[in-house]
Amino acid sequence: MIRASIISKAVGEAIQAKHSHQVGAVIFNKRYIISSGRNYPCKSVKHLKPIYSRWKGSVHAEVDAVIKARRDVRGCSILVLRLVSTGFGMAKPCSQCYSFLEHVGIKTIFFSNERGGIVQDGIVHKM
Repeated sequence: MIRASIISKAVGEAIQAKHSHQVGAVIFNKRYIISSGRNYPCKSVKHLKPIYSRWKGSVHAEVDAVIKARRDVRGCSILVLRLVSTGFGMAKPCSQCYSFLEHVGIKTIFFSNERGGIVQDGIVHKM
């Protein structure tokens, strides 16, 4: 179960997103919030490898949260929420974000679905 404070932080980030899709993300470890981020338009993302940048001109919320963490997030979890007019929408990370989250060591991903719920999806790390 995800604490209400984590959901509230993700909603707050999504509200502040300056993009057509309002998406917010929160990285947390057990009960503590490590970092948060939102998607936003950006002319260039020089600090991000091209393999993790799907659309030119935008930074995804998951990536923004990892960048803002400024620490090792290995073993942490992430919650990704998308706001739509009726509540929550599908916020499943794209394949590039999944790859990036696996690369930095995120253990579990939670995201909102089209029915307004929150779904858990674990990452299987390659040995």
